[in-house]
Amino acid sequence: MIFSKSNPYHATGWQIQRPNGDILLFRKRLVWTPKDTDKMHIVAPDDTIDALAYRYYAAIREDAEQYWWLIGDANKIENPLDLSAWVGKALRIPDLTRLDFAVKQ
Repeated sequence: MIFSKSNPYHATGWQIQRPNGDILLFRKRLVWTPKDTDKMHIVAPDDTIDALAYRYYAAIREDAEQYWWLIGDANKIENPLDLSAWVGKALRIPDLTRLDFAVKQ
């Protein structure tokens, strides 16, 4: 089990190592209550979710790119590695300064 107080992604996740050495990370999806201070981002064809996390969170977190999952969960993105379905659409960028997570059961 992984645990980190600074990153709720790790507090609710666990890892499984396959015989070939691959490590899979599983976790419950986090529920985000929208805030007036959240930002909106129109997705461009070359956007990646980790780059968006870095862009919006680098001023407040050293490990900003690791918060990609928060953007994914807040927008209910099924495959965060492929934002092609989101091109031209607005993504909510949660306000990291107002963290209050609830784990979806």
